[in-house]
Amino acid sequence: MLQIMIKIIVSLFLLMGAVWTLLPWNFGALNYAKTHNVFLATLAWLSWGLLLLAHLVLIYFVWFIGITYWWLMLLLLAHILFLVIFGRNVSTG
Repeated sequence: MLQIMIKIIVSLFLLMGAVWTLLPWNFGALNYAKTHNVFLATLAWLSWGLLLLAHLVLIYFVWFIGITYWWLMLLLLAHILFLVIFGRNVSTG
């Protein structure tokens, strides 16, 4: 019972991280793409897509394969790196 509750909580946090990736990080990548060249813009969009895909894969791993918390820390580090490199300007204007 406790393992199921932990899986639900971790899945909810991963789902919230995916929503965070969809909304603010999308605006960050969009604003970055507007002010940089095509290669860097493509790199921003690819890293945004991989970050979004990582959330979905980790939710699958939590429920069906099993996951160590190091993967969650790696995802948190990926969010921080995306913030530092691409997501500094998340304005909608």
